[in-house]
Amino acid sequence: MNKRPWAGAESLVTVGDRVFANSYLSDTVWEIDPAKGESWLVLEKKDLSAVPLNTESFLPGQTVPALRVVGGREGELYVTDAFGVEPRTYVFDVGKRGDRLKLSRTLPVRPWSLGWLPDGRCVAAMDKTVDVLNTKTGETTPLVREGLSCPWGIAIDAKGRIYVSDQGDAGTKFSPDGKLPWQAVRLRGEPSHQVKIYDSAGRLLRTMGRKGGQPIGKIDPNSFYKPAGLAIDPRGRLW
Repeated sequence: MNKRPWAGAESLVTVGDRVFANSYLSDTVWEIDPAKGESWLVLEKKDLSAVPLNTESFLPGQTVPALRVVGGREGELYVTDAFGVEPRTYVFDVGKRGDRLKLSRTLPVRPWSLGWLPDGRCVAAMDKTVDVLNTKTGETTPLVREGLSCPWGIAIDAKGRIYVSDQGDAGTKFSPDGKLPWQAVRLRGEPSHQVKIYDSAGRLLRTMGRKGGQPIGKIDPNSFYKPAGLAIDPRGRLW
C-alpha cells in the first residue's frame, strides 16, 4: 500500500462501499478511506505502459492520457481518458483495498459520468446525449437524444429517475500559459446550467434551475452555475 499526501481531487465515485478519486494535478487515481482519512495510490500513467495510449490531445497544451474516474459497479472502476483524440475508457478490477488497479478491458467511448438503473442498465453522459452503455462492448444506444447542451454528471434514485447536470457555454478562456482547461471541452453550446430529471425511458419529468444559469449580481438561490457532480443519498436527497 502506498500512503502519502496528495491533492487535486476532481471526481469521486464509489465501488460498493469503497471510494475512488482522480487527481487532475498528477493524472493519478487514488482510493480513499473517508473514516480514517487515509488514501492509497492505485493507478498512474506508467501502469498503462502495456496499453497503446492516445499520443495526441485534442485540447491545446494538455497531456494524455488524462485520467478521470466516471463510475463503478460490481467490483469494477471505470476511468476515462478525458483528452485523447481517440475516445477511450479503461475498466479496472479493484481487487483488495489499496491494491493497484488491474486493467480488465478498454471501451471505445468517452463518457463524462456513469450511473446504473435499478434494472441493471448503465446510463452514460455523452457529448450531447444520455445513452445506454453496453459495459462489455462499449456500444451505445441513445436514451435522451435532444434537449441537452452539455450533460456532465449523472445520479439515479431508487425509482429509476435519472438526474443529469447540464452545463453549456460558461465563457471559459485559455489560461496565460496557453492551456485550455479540460472543463472547457464541451462548454461552447447553448448555456443551460440546469439539472434535468428524466424517467428510465428518457422522458423529461422536470427541470431544476433557471436556464442560462446564475446571472451577474445578486445570488439567485434558484440558479446554478456549471452544475457538475451529482449524488443521491440514502434518504433520496439530491446533492
